[in-house]
Amino acid sequence: MENGIYYAISLEGQKTGFYADQRENRQFISSISEGQKVLDICCYSGGFALNAACGGAANVIGVDTSLPALELAKENILLNNLDPGRISFVREDATKFMKVAASRGELWDLVILDPPKLAPRRKVLKYAPMDYSMQNDACSI
Repeated sequence: MENGIYYAISLEGQKTGFYADQRENRQFISSISEGQKVLDICCYSGGFALNAACGGAANVIGVDTSLPALELAKENILLNNLDPGRISFVREDATKFMKVAASRGELWDLVILDPPKLAPRRKVLKYAPMDYSMQNDACSI
């Protein structure tokens, strides 16, 4: 439990996907979400999305490509007795999701982007700027 919110986490895969150094940021999201329409890109198991919902957001959508992570996120909705009509999770590539959303003119009051590490090992460091550029393009849509 963190900030009054219960979390199911997995000890397999991307570590837990739930980093302690983001605790204050998750709490901050809770404090500014009341009545807001919130989008959480790269939501993994829903830490920021859950804080937004518990903070009174009118609507929250979490987007991630990991099916196991999204299953945890959906379990976290139930753990916290949240209304699934106000918080939902979608399995989709962030870039594709944003392009479709932009083409439909969708808008959010608050957008959270907490992508996974672009260079988890020194070996792939040279590719990180290209990956960052592609993610940055998706964010600027």
